[in-house]
Amino acid sequence: MRWLVIALCHLACVPVPATVAAAGVTHLASEVVVEVGRTKMIAFRVDPVDASRRVVSTSIAPPLLEVVRPATVPGERDLGFVRVRGLAAGAATLTIDDATLPVRVIASRRARAAGRFDPRVVGPAAGAVVWGEIAIGIEVREPLGAPPRRLALLIDDEPLTAEADTGDTLLPDHAARFTLDLSGRPAGPLALIPVAIDEAGVETRGPAVSVTVVAPSPADVIGGEAEATYEFERPARFANDRVNIGNDPAASGGKFFANYSADPAFCFPLEVETPGWYQVMLVAGGVRAAGALPTVGIVVDGAAQSSTNVRLIADGIWHRVAAGVPVRLDAGSRVITPLFANDFFAPGAGDRNLVIDRIEVLRVADASVGADADAGAMMMMAAMTPTTGWAAATTPTDDPFGYGEPPLRIGFTRVLDGLTLPGLTEIEGRAWWRDANATPAPEVTLLVNDRPVARQRSGAPRFWVDPNHFAAGANTIRLVARLGDLEATTPVQRVDYPAAAAADRGDPRHHRRFSIHEPAWSDDVRAVLSAEHDPREGRAADLSRVEHATLTLPPELEGQHQIFAELRGEGVSRPRATFALRTPDGTVTEFGSVTAPGGWQLRAAGAVELPPGPKTLLVAATAGDEGRGQIRLESVIVAVSPRVADRVPPVVEIDYPPADHVVDEMDAIVARASDNASVLFAELLLDGASTGLRRNLNRHGGDIVLPILTRELAPGPHTVGLLVTDVSGNSTRSELRSIRVPATTPASPGRFARAVRVLDRFGFGPAPRDLAAILRVGENAWLADQLERGADHPAELAAIGATLPHATSRRPDQVIGRTLSHLLLTDAPARARFVLFVENHFSTWIRKTDGPRKWNEHIAMTRLGAAPFEDVLLASAESPAMLVYLDQERSFRELANENYAREVMELHTLGVDGGYDQRDVTELSRILTGWTASFEGDGRGGGLGAQRYHHRFDRRLNDEGSAQLFGLEMTVDETGAYDRARQALEMLVAHPSTSRFIAKKLAEHYVSVPAPPALVDELAAVFRRTGGDLRAMMLAILDHPSFWDEPGTERVASPLDYAVGLARVTGRFAPGEIQAFLGRSGYGLFDRVTPDGYPEDDRLYTSSNALLQRWRHAHDLRWELSALVPGTWHHDPALDDERWADRVVDVLAARTTGRPLTASSHAAAVDLLLGATGRRHERIASIASFLAQLPELNLR
Repeated sequence: MRWLVIALCHLACVPVPATVAAAGVTHLASEVVVEVGRTKMIAFRVDPVDASRRVVSTSIAPPLLEVVRPATVPGERDLGFVRVRGLAAGAATLTIDDATLPVRVIASRRARAAGRFDPRVVGPAAGAVVWGEIAIGIEVREPLGAPPRRLALLIDDEPLTAEADTGDTLLPDHAARFTLDLSGRPAGPLALIPVAIDEAGVETRGPAVSVTVVAPSPADVIGGEAEATYEFERPARFANDRVNIGNDPAASGGKFFANYSADPAFCFPLEVETPGWYQVMLVAGGVRAAGALPTVGIVVDGAAQSSTNVRLIADGIWHRVAAGVPVRLDAGSRVITPLFANDFFAPGAGDRNLVIDRIEVLRVADASVGADADAGAMMMMAAMTPTTGWAAATTPTDDPFGYGEPPLRIGFTRVLDGLTLPGLTEIEGRAWWRDANATPAPEVTLLVNDRPVARQRSGAPRFWVDPNHFAAGANTIRLVARLGDLEATTPVQRVDYPAAAAADRGDPRHHRRFSIHEPAWSDDVRAVLSAEHDPREGRAADLSRVEHATLTLPPELEGQHQIFAELRGEGVSRPRATFALRTPDGTVTEFGSVTAPGGWQLRAAGAVELPPGPKTLLVAATAGDEGRGQIRLESVIVAVSPRVADRVPPVVEIDYPPADHVVDEMDAIVARASDNASVLFAELLLDGASTGLRRNLNRHGGDIVLPILTRELAPGPHTVGLLVTDVSGNSTRSELRSIRVPATTPASPGRFARAVRVLDRFGFGPAPRDLAAILRVGENAWLADQLERGADHPAELAAIGATLPHATSRRPDQVIGRTLSHLLLTDAPARARFVLFVENHFSTWIRKTDGPRKWNEHIAMTRLGAAPFEDVLLASAESPAMLVYLDQERSFRELANENYAREVMELHTLGVDGGYDQRDVTELSRILTGWTASFEGDGRGGGLGAQRYHHRFDRRLNDEGSAQLFGLEMTVDETGAYDRARQALEMLVAHPSTSRFIAKKLAEHYVSVPAPPALVDELAAVFRRTGGDLRAMMLAILDHPSFWDEPGTERVASPLDYAVGLARVTGRFAPGEIQAFLGRSGYGLFDRVTPDGYPEDDRLYTSSNALLQRWRHAHDLRWELSALVPGTWHHDPALDDERWADRVVDVLAARTTGRPLTASSHAAAVDLLLGATGRRHERIASIASFLAQLPELNLR
């Protein structure tokens, strides 16, 4: 890793325009923003410079804020600082030595970090089974400057008083311990609710944790002393049988097993008569170090990974804790090892140790619970009262961001929020469950407006929902997956079914899908399941290995139905699958067949009349052109045929263009359509004539976005409209909108061209849904909404949730895959792009940080979005990924590491010439000693799923000697070591170099390199005026003339921009392909080794290898790109070759870039297309990949 040598520079070398001045003091902004309850450093300049340190007089009126550190100017410096705290919202004036500064005090913007300061139960874990006297721990992070809140535990709505409380000794963290005696308490679920209460009596409740109380007899509990000698063969992993025994009268038996390191470990043998689920309890104690107590992993039979884990609750005292959640033990001789998982030692500063007094093990459930999908409620031992579901408590449903690895997940495959339904609507999901190869798939229920409308046993559910299930107007949709007592759910999605389309109502039709996981398939089908060729369901039946696949249909299915199959063929030419119906009398009637496609596809197999009563469907592989073929089947859909002919035409509403619109060289029409049955397609009409430009809407719906090509339109007035056709052949012609084609190119870009530029720079190009959104509301409103939208927006939760079943662990490659998946699915591309800009600014290398730490950092930045810069800086400074990457986690007093201190100034805030020197680096590193990260288990999971990394501050590891930063003396006497560290970060934010450095980086990323000086000045002023409001800075970029007028500002698209942009415009969801392309291009996501992030240097992306990889990627996408050309144009004999070639090139350019190609590029593409050989669709494919290699498609 390279470390730059800091160039010495006096603070005055960074020019900042003065906005308010008085004798001796100059303020750096026209006003500042301070938040209620938060501290803020404010910088000011002085002239002349004095050799001595001085405190400057300060006053505030009205008293809406308070001074918490006097205005001070270090000796021989021209920059001073004052620290204030907001008290109440309103306008005030801060006066420093007669220089006045308007201050706007606003409500706290901490809402962006929802949950950050909520209390949480750290033990026992959700899903634990408990008995006897147990310790319960609560932890909370306290806001800076606020006194520690009182912590309480609510049980049955009654508060339990803490036995011990850390008060302010662990700030910013605060912990409390409670003891609860469960003797005599009824068996069953028990909710533990943590509460934090501030000085004003305001309560903040954290998420409840549900445990199960049981009442075993003493004979049922297998227990033993940790220090005892047991005769058994130790697992090879723990072959070291040395024991460390300590003496303590408070321990049972007066002795204990001491873990001064992970090895040697205490191993406890037991004989298991019946397989089942067993809860482990420990009586243990520990010593806190680096801010954290010991984590204990429960390892079974010396396995490489723990099965569950527990974080201890009390420091230096014996307490009885539930060791995670129940673990499965098979019959026979077993060994349980409580493994010390997070040992820590710093010479003379901290030593984390674990001591174990006693272990208890109790069988709490049959082996079938949690493994058998058909298992009912938990079956307790005879001595216990049955409960309503231990396993249900083991699946938290409050993990939408994928921090953990619950045993069951469900997500949508696309964002549905905001969708206009076309009529009949297909809703797809994806589920993941642990041990999928050994256990059945979950049952997935579709709920519309909280009513269940259909169910499937499926890993990849696909529901066809009749429009009569939807209400007129607003509706909600979600999926719920159940596997035994486990349950998982998707975010709620809000969809619209226009009242005009819903006017002709009827009884809803129920279409049924039978995945290969359904028990209705015959046993011989289940015997030929395999995962070859990656079926969406995870498994598919090989029809070549059975005479026929037999599906028992429900007796109530009767009447005319259409049969569809999801299948794939291979091995021979055109293998076919035949479909037949068998009735109880043995009659077999073949009614259809389908040619199996070369990839997984849904194909119509035929229509059949289903009689009432018992019946079976038979599916068989038949001979193809070269003999019997291999066909794999993953599901069959039985769709109800309409009872009466549909005569109702669809409805359509045009949103853009407005009437009398002057079109750009390329433009678009944006509309929505719906139907009482289902819209099939919408076709663009120009001057009332068909163009062949269509948008297929069958079962999927969404925005209609079709390009308006003006090459063949004469200057003057024209009309545009849509012809919308439903599945029954009914059509509606929309209203016609008047447009005008100008005779000459307008001097300034029109609404469409402006929208495309905004999408190129702030998003990932003109994907149809993004283009529709921005054209509806305008670029300013669109960008403001994108940046204001939180990560908890239903659409964002769906986009993130859709990635989780695909990547079920948090290995580096899967973290990258999850992030790319989100980029392809999100309908907030400007927000997602900004988050990646921030992460590149605060760059960490995933190969060093590891996957879980990087994912948690990514989600932290995602949840913040365009927050104030101080919040983003703090999130990075507290990120365990950053602390590990720059070695801050090992920076302790007398062993200070300067890496993070150097980079936070050089790369994150001030810039390389930002007015600091080596002494400032050294002093900041001393101030930040003890600012570290600790590994602590999640209290539930095993293996990687147990890993949790927390930012901690341990004042015992801090160098508490006086330090000087920018010449300002900083001690720990007044507010403590942690507050001093936070003051230092506030100073970095307030320093004038930071405002210009961040302004320059934003301008370079979003506008041009070099950054336009006027734009940098404006953005720096916005930074200082708003307290580093990054959202305000982004909006200022959009409003600045240089964003629109700066000549030659086209940027080369980075490999990420290029690949994600093409994927979004083509609709191809292949994050793995993009990940491989980025790696080959030297632009791996989160894979920059050095801490400077990928530079804003277009030359890096035009090397011979980079261009070669783009051409290769474009070639791989040739068929997806060619699909952007209307299907009718592939074979229309009425179009002569020259007009056909012009149209093909124009429509490809319009749908990929939103702009016409330059004259030379257009001519070259047309010549190549006309000279290509093969059929038209093959020629289109060849030209499509060529266009993706042209400069126009590689710029943004």
